Amino acid sequence: MSKAKKTYLAIITLCLLTIGFSFYYILGGFDEVQVYFFRGMERTVIGKEFVIKNDHKAFTSQMDSVKEDFMNGVLKGKLTALIYQDEWQEKDSLHCFLGVSQDSTSGVVRLPAGYEYRKFSTDRIYKTFISQSVWVAPSPASIEEMMEVKSIEEGEVLQPITFEIYYRDGSRSIEKWVK
Repeated sequence: MSKAKKTYLAIITLCLLTIGFSFYYILGGFDEVQVYFFRGMERTVIGKEFVIKNDHKAFTSQMDSVKEDFMNGVLKGKLTALIYQDEWQEKDSLHCFLGVSQDSTSGVVRLPAGYEYRKFSTDRIYKTFISQSVWVAPSPASIEEMMEVKSIEEGEVLQPITFEIYYRDGSRSIEKWVK
């Protein structure tokens, strides 16, 4: 290979690496995910319960149906997904409750057709804030593992439920509540 070809190959490789790192930076890939500790609260979630295949496509499909009611104003609150870690469920299935969360039921005059509400309360919460794009964000399993490690360090046991709250700017928070 001639010296000119090697030079062009080096320049192209350098440009591609620069573009790759730039996209990674823009998508938030270098943002560190930290686990924070919050005082407890009470939360009401209005939604629908699903047991679906444990893959991104099935989850997105069900979440889109709830998101449509949210965008049309049928549901008011923060778009929320509750993921249950049931011992009895099969490895390829996902037990979830999808809807919106509210701090109280006082603003709810009546439930939309097909929806139900559930109340949750705790004294302590472990929470992370994810601002990265889904393309570069850590996996839900790794985030839950970080929370488990933090709770074990603090000597606490977590409930087998994960709250994922989605915000309009594309960010989300993931919460694990203490028993």
